[in-house]
Amino acid sequence: MGTDRREAAVHVVVDANILIANFRSGRAFKLLMDGARTEQLRVSVPELVIREATNKYRERCDEERRALERAAGGLARLGVDWSGHSRIDPATEAARYGRDLRRTLKAAGVRIPRIASISHSRMVDRALARKKPFGENGAGYRDALLWETVLNEVRQHGPLVLLTKDRSDFATDGQLAGDLADDLSLQGDSANSVTLQSDLKAFVEAHVEVSVVALATVKRVLPQAERGLNEWLQELLLDLDLSRAQLKAVLSQDTDLAPSWMIGETVDVGDFQILEVRALSGARVDSGEELSTGDVVAVLLYEAELLIEAELEIAGRNARDGRPSRAGTIATLATPVWLDVEATFSATMGLTDVALYQASMLPL
Repeated sequence: MGTDRREAAVHVVVDANILIANFRSGRAFKLLMDGARTEQLRVSVPELVIREATNKYRERCDEERRALERAAGGLARLGVDWSGHSRIDPATEAARYGRDLRRTLKAAGVRIPRIASISHSRMVDRALARKKPFGENGAGYRDALLWETVLNEVRQHGPLVLLTKDRSDFATDGQLAGDLADDLSLQGDSANSVTLQSDLKAFVEAHVEVSVVALATVKRVLPQAERGLNEWLQELLLDLDLSRAQLKAVLSQDTDLAPSWMIGETVDVGDFQILEVRALSGARVDSGEELSTGDVVAVLLYEAELLIEAELEIAGRNARDGRPSRAGTIATLATPVWLDVEATFSATMGLTDVALYQASMLPL
């Protein structure tokens, strides 16, 4: 996709609580990544957010490990030995999560802004003044650092959406907090430069077209599946059930196919058979639709050239008495055929199913 589309896409900065709610990536988070990959969104996940989510993952792993230890103790009192929990290392698991997350973000083209540079003195003053996003108890250091990143992003890239579940940290009465609006004004930006959104599902449904994602998925996996598709089509074309009416219609419209002495005559078609598939074009993706399973069904258009041996008859007039006369020949024709193919793709497994939807000797 072009630069124009990317520049017009909504810019969204993601808070750590969105990642924490999606440790096991659900459909909404996948669609967020798909939106970035297809340039329908410009997604930024700050370095601070990645580190916070990774740390929370470690804490969650440790909590669950301790729960397993308590359960193992109960089993031991029953005389059952289960020590599988001892193999769980929260730090190792958190490191793996962090690596996988960065790999996922990079593959989708997500930006990772660096931690904002801000003096301790300024942060202390803000905390003591209880200015948002600090709370009344002075808590909110990481939110304040995130806000500084947001200010930098607005300054460099323009208006954005801050996707966070902690709206109360950044808002007052449902609107961007006055302290934060003042920060934007001080750097010459409107308070409307930052929009708060807490519902990931609602956000992606509003800004990401699933059909665009589906087409992108097909185009990504099609090259790996094309060989198998072509082999299947070659076999299918040799047994294709084309009608005499179609071949007759082609001959009446395309005089290059018929023998020269038949041009201008009414041509009837007798028996014919397909001898060879002489050419098969690469697939053109016509449409795509994502299923609830995550698989994508696409309509692919192909054009092929078939070598056909056909019995052709022409109806003419006897010059002497005007009675009908018939002449026939066995002709070998190279005729085009257009195919509508419905293929099902999995983002991980590639081509999983294929079916011929329509075949015609006339353009579809």
